[in-house]
Amino acid sequence: MAREPVGPAERDRVGGVVDDLGEIRRGLGSAVRGASSCDGARRGHCERGLRRLEEFLAMLAHELRNPLAAIQMGLPLLDRHPAHDATEDRTREVMKRQAALVTRLVDDLLDVSRVTRNRIELQLADIDLARFVTQVCDGFRHRVIERRHQELVVDVPGGPVFVVGDAGRLEQVLTNLLDNASKYSDPRTRVEVALRIAGGTAELSVRDRGIGIDAQMLPSVFELFTQAQTSLDRSRGGLGIGLTLVKALVELHGGRIEAASAGLGHGTTMTVRLPLRAAHTAVEPGAPAVPAPDPGSCSVLVIDDNADGREMLRGLCELYGHRVLEAGDGETGVMRAVEDRPDIAFIDIGLPTIDGYEVARRIRAQLGAATPRLVALSGYGSLEHRARALEAGFDDHIAKPIDVVHLRREIAAAKKR
Repeated sequence: MAREPVGPAERDRVGGVVDDLGEIRRGLGSAVRGASSCDGARRGHCERGLRRLEEFLAMLAHELRNPLAAIQMGLPLLDRHPAHDATEDRTREVMKRQAALVTRLVDDLLDVSRVTRNRIELQLADIDLARFVTQVCDGFRHRVIERRHQELVVDVPGGPVFVVGDAGRLEQVLTNLLDNASKYSDPRTRVEVALRIAGGTAELSVRDRGIGIDAQMLPSVFELFTQAQTSLDRSRGGLGIGLTLVKALVELHGGRIEAASAGLGHGTTMTVRLPLRAAHTAVEPGAPAVPAPDPGSCSVLVIDDNADGREMLRGLCELYGHRVLEAGDGETGVMRAVEDRPDIAFIDIGLPTIDGYEVARRIRAQLGAATPRLVALSGYGSLEHRARALEAGFDDHIAKPIDVVHLRREIAAAKKR
């Protein structure tokens, strides 16, 4: 189906979202500083303000994730055909990187809101930091370091270095540190990562030879929205929340982080210290991530009122040979599920007429044991929203945008029913 060209209204809306992000940054910074200085009589008022701000950030994430989902699901469709020339190939890569960057910014905004209210929960397991650091650095080298014409040197012990941690959150920590080290360094410079054991701790350091940190700025480098560079050109980018998240996540793991710099022009070293796993506190490791098997053709129902997102998800499913049904509202979605009996239904939560939770409840009530696998797709990614989705009858809950790996895994699970 042909799409209308992007007009002034759409461009204005995108520009408005960008402006809103700046206002949110300033507003959240003021709210956090205000809450930290509240006395007993005003604390309740401050906490209510933070709660409303968190709700607004969740709503903003939902609004941003809908267009992001359409973009990220559309990119693999472009890759079905080879690029016509080097310019088209570079353009595709730029689109992928920038979509991933905006997704990360949205996630960071939500995470920093949760950090201020102590609402981040860790999924703990035994982690071999030596192997973990090597894998994360290998991926970062391919995605970022080589493109920026830099060098990444990794030095880890030959044997395992076990800690108890949340692999996803620790990857977030290391990726943030690596990204800062690379972003604030020039091309053809080196970033060094070293892991060693010191007493009962694992010490992980990330060192760069970049712009460094002024001595006056160093004590506040982990404060919310602090950035060493605040000039109008914003050439280094970022919202100034990454190191705040890093510090909070490290402390949730029982560790600490320190920043060191000899001053401007002399680079920076970030050192994370985590307690080593005690022999008697071993945690059962999580299941290893494995590629989703090819599930073969099946019937997929997509219920989403966002036409672009619905079209892109349909195209992605059809790319893998699946038959796709569509519905643009909740009541139509229930009717299609009951009449056509798909193998799996991807259901947006924020639907008109009836929301996704009610859609799931009605489908289960009418189909009983014949209910297809129900997967909630939502811009809201908190544990509370996931719990609410499972309680309503969904089999899984995925924050938009869904990627190819999760898509194939969900469809494979549906075929096993």
